[in-house]
Amino acid sequence: MKFNSRYSSVRRFAALAYVLVAAQATCAQPRNVTVKELVQEPNKFSGKEISVTGYFDQRQTHSAFICSDARTARSLDIHDLNARIFLDFKHEQLTNPRIKLVDRGYAHVVGRFEYKNIERKIWGGDKTNPNRVIVRATVGFGWGGVYSMQITDIKQFGPVRRPLRRNG
Repeated sequence: MKFNSRYSSVRRFAALAYVLVAAQATCAQPRNVTVKELVQEPNKFSGKEISVTGYFDQRQTHSAFICSDARTARSLDIHDLNARIFLDFKHEQLTNPRIKLVDRGYAHVVGRFEYKNIERKIWGGDKTNPNRVIVRATVGFGWGGVYSMQITDIKQFGPVRRPLRRNG
């Protein structure tokens, strides 16, 4: 009888180990999301590993971001900052060939998403000068702290073909 009880304990331990390894492997997978989902519900994904495809732009050598499309990337509207996600490449130069390979175009990114609720107060923008605005904001991410969202601890980054538009 002692042999059977020892054998069943080993089986239970092996089954428990299998369940724990399977659960950890499931948790380790980044969640596939869209830029739209990240922008609309940033608190839901903050602190989580994500996998996302969007339009990549690096207008200056010190700032790179991803957004849903090229129109949003090219917009100079101050409100479109809320639709852009800063990419934190840490101390890696944006001239790195891996990053330069994309420059401006669609890219796939895997990393940890972070969100800060940045309180912005915008004054100005009247009929005579609609682009003249004054902004007061708490510090967020990226150059000047103007981004409320970022992807950091980037594990994968690379070019992809433009996604097909979905109807609906």
